[in-house]
Amino acid sequence: MGSFFDIKRRFKVMWPILIGLIICLYFGYHVFRGERGIMTWLEVRQELAQKTILAEEIAAKRLYWEQKVKHLSPKSLDLDVLDESARDILNMGREGDYIIVDVKD
Repeated sequence: MGSFFDIKRRFKVMWPILIGLIICLYFGYHVFRGERGIMTWLEVRQELAQKTILAEEIAAKRLYWEQKVKHLSPKSLDLDVLDESARDILNMGREGDYIIVDVKD
C-alpha cells in the first residue's frame, strides 16, 4: 500500500512538469515544422528567389518584344527592320541576294 500512495504523491508533484514538457515539445515542433515554421519559411524564401529570377527573365523578354514592336509602329516604321524580320521569318530572299551563313559553335 505504501508504494501506491508514494506513486500517487510523486504524480501530484510531477504532473505540472509533464504537462509543461508536452506543451514545450508541441510548440517546439511547430516552430520548426509548422505551417508558419522555420522550415516552411526557408522553402517559401527559396521559391520566392526562383520566381523572382523567372519574373526578371520574362521582363527582359517583354522589353525585347516591346522594342521590336516599337520599330514596327506606323510612326517610326523602319523599313530595314521590317524587311530583315520578314526575310528571317519567311526564310526568303530576293533574286540576286547573297546569303552569308554565320555558323556559331
